[in-house]
Amino acid sequence: MMRGVGLGIVEIRRMQRICERRPKSLCLWFRPEEMEGSTPGSQRKASSLAGRYACKIAVRSALNDRNIRSSLRSIVVSNDPLGRPLVRVLDLASEIPLWVSITHSREWAAAVAVVDAMGDSGEIN
Repeated sequence: MMRGVGLGIVEIRRMQRICERRPKSLCLWFRPEEMEGSTPGSQRKASSLAGRYACKIAVRSALNDRNIRSSLRSIVVSNDPLGRPLVRVLDLASEIPLWVSITHSREWAAAVAVVDAMGDSGEIN
């Protein structure tokens, strides 16, 4: 049973400007391993980071549906060996069933997150 859903969408051009003009501000949202794991190259890096940022927004929204508060920096987005997105939420006491999907177009990055089978006490059912 679905317990929380979230959607994030980010304009890639805005992330590109942040990367160029205020690269140090990226540390407010991303951990070093997330920035290192992003695709190299100026436009591709902005697209990759925009996708990860959209994923963080989607996860935070899905968790807020369950009254769980989490900072963007504590939501870590990486990839498995096949390139699929993986998410860890560092400030949760236990892992939760969480599914995410990230997509890109030329102008936008979007992500959806679904939290599944979590009981009212915060325990996994």
